[in-house]
Amino acid sequence: GLVFLGVAAALFAVLLESIGQSILSRYLAEDNPAYTIVMAFLVVAVVEEGAKYVFLNWRTWRDPNFNYRFDGIVYAVFVSLGFAAFENISYVMGYGLTTAVLRAVLAIPAHMGFAVFMGYFYGRAKRCSDEGNMRGKHLNLWAGYLTAALLHGFYDACALLGTVVSTLLLLAFVIAMYIIV
Repeated sequence: GLVFLGVAAALFAVLLESIGQSILSRYLAEDNPAYTIVMAFLVVAVVEEGAKYVFLNWRTWRDPNFNYRFDGIVYAVFVSLGFAAFENISYVMGYGLTTAVLRAVLAIPAHMGFAVFMGYFYGRAKRCSDEGNMRGKHLNLWAGYLTAALLHGFYDACALLGTVVSTLLLLAFVIAMYIIV
């Protein structure tokens, strides 16, 4: 079920991202590096991580099986893998099979990595909630969402800028994230 909710989150994100891109295009030229950075952080990352979070929370927060902090990581990863699968199939259909290899090595694990960070804080938030610590609950929910969005934004900005420096930063970032996760 969570994988399919990840697909639903991807469909929802496509709609919201097209609206965000339309608004952003009114203020910045698409060939401007600032456009790329704003698009990566404030449109793609905010929307995609937000969509994943909404569907994750909707399905799991009140589930009686969500009774261990690690469950938050597992649930978030399943949603993100559904999201990444749909997104990658879309990219392969649009850009061909050569895209599949690069996305399999970088994009799917990246979505999983962002989800591990979100899920870690999501699980902590659930524990705080169960203990009656509402401040801790809210802080951890925000920390999970913002951490995932910032990591996602950095990843996308580096990938989309396409400079030598941004590519090297992307590779270092991916390696560091994989080690930490």
